[in-house]
Amino acid sequence: MVDFIGRYERLEDDWGKIAKLYDFGHLNVLRKTDHKTYKDYYTSKLIDIVAKRYHKDITLLGYKFNG
Repeated sequence: MVDFIGRYERLEDDWGKIAKLYDFGHLNVLRKTDHKTYKDYYTSKLIDIVAKRYHKDITLLGYKFNG
């Protein structure tokens, strides 16, 4: 049974909770790049496809997908 769902957008905070619970070390960032919002990479058609395909996940995890 899952008792915690970490989110990438809160990676530092969520990793801290997991690291403390399981006595893990610091999370190192090895390759970081600057990224724009998904809307700069996706066409409106692709946004619709992703929204439909992952609707259940988006809803279940409480994300707001503005496609």
